[in-house]
Amino acid sequence: MESKPTKVLVVSFGFSIHTQSLILALNKDKSVQVDLLTSDLIKAYLPNKELEALNIYITKSYTYAVGETPSKFRKYINAILRQLYFIVAFLKTSRYDFIEIHYPSMDVISLHFLWRLKATKMGICFWGDDFQLMPNSYNYFFKKLIPRISYIITGNSDFIKRIVQKYNYPNEHIHLIGFGSSMIEEIIAKVENKEIYKQALKIPNDRLIITLAHNGSKRQNHLLMIDALKDCSDFFSEIFILVPLNYPKDLSYNNSIKSRLDDISGLQYKMITDYLDNETIIKYRIVNDLFVHMQESDSFSTSMAEYFCAGSVVINGDWLAFEDFNNAGGKDFKASKVNLSEVYLHCLKN
Repeated sequence: MESKPTKVLVVSFGFSIHTQSLILALNKDKSVQVDLLTSDLIKAYLPNKELEALNIYITKSYTYAVGETPSKFRKYINAILRQLYFIVAFLKTSRYDFIEIHYPSMDVISLHFLWRLKATKMGICFWGDDFQLMPNSYNYFFKKLIPRISYIITGNSDFIKRIVQKYNYPNEHIHLIGFGSSMIEEIIAKVENKEIYKQALKIPNDRLIITLAHNGSKRQNHLLMIDALKDCSDFFSEIFILVPLNYPKDLSYNNSIKSRLDDISGLQYKMITDYLDNETIIKYRIVNDLFVHMQESDSFSTSMAEYFCAGSVVINGDWLAFEDFNNAGGKDFKASKVNLSEVYLHCLKN
């Protein structure tokens, strides 16, 4: 008699490429059946045949346009509507062996009383800034949720100590599991093809390639990185800028990035807005020389590690604590939001 598959519900209100990788990896195991509860932000990752084959429950995100400042009343109403849509979507789901929550937002945490309706076991995976930037208002709900959690996953060893200290959660139920990369070995094996890949990607062969961030999220601080380039005009004839914006897709924000780049006379650049397969991503990693990572918060960046393994010099925001990366021998330059242009110049001169 064939045994029933283990049923898992992955909850990820803010969908990402990491959530996609996890689900597709789990789906390769025929003894596991994965469903997904997410927001309409997933539409930025579609069409995608692999994702569309899943059983997906979609709720509304009620996000705002770039530069939009909604009133407090509108924020309050949207928060209520977002919660109601989330509850409806959750109640439509099946019964599961366990639920795994990725990026525990307020929408997810505040509904802690619902989870037992669908599963006896539940785990939480902290991505980084969801833990680091958790406001005090979240803590009330999170402390209610803690006794119901069977395990916690984090990709940063420092977070384990902080979770134990802050919530008195049993250390033995916290697991250190990195995001990982399916591409690093291939990057290292193909790094000598740099000049070939430059030609294939139509990137100037005689220029130093600088990549700003690794996705199109506003939290990457693209405009800050672009503005800091203004002080590097003496090197404009030697550099070429790449700006990956392939996910999530935000046309309004992309246009503001393009406008800011166009305002800098003499700066050559390429914006990458199309969905990229792994083979093309590997090529872009390898052709790069300087990777700039000024994201608002992060516990560990897989993309940063990939660029580093491809031979890139790395600039990280000085507020990003990548102890695991540094302890493993990874070296980077630290920059603040104020002195980024100085760090640019130091890297370009040396």
